[in-house]
Amino acid sequence: EGGSKTPCTWLSRPGICKKAKAEHPERWNGRATRNWDLPEEVCLNPDRVVQKERTEQEMEALAS
Repeated sequence: EGGSKTPCTWLSRPGICKKAKAEHPERWNGRATRNWDLPEEVCLNPDRVVQKERTEQEMEALAS
């Protein structure tokens, strides 16, 4: 048998934080909990993407 038997904690974090805030509001100083929405897309090497886009634009400029 492989794999973890623990539930995905990331999905339960919003409820955990909401409960903690309700039980100890003094710890939150009126602040909201973080934004728990997951991004639709994540780029692991954003510098490379920007560099590639620049290179493609330079190539297009040279071709015209």
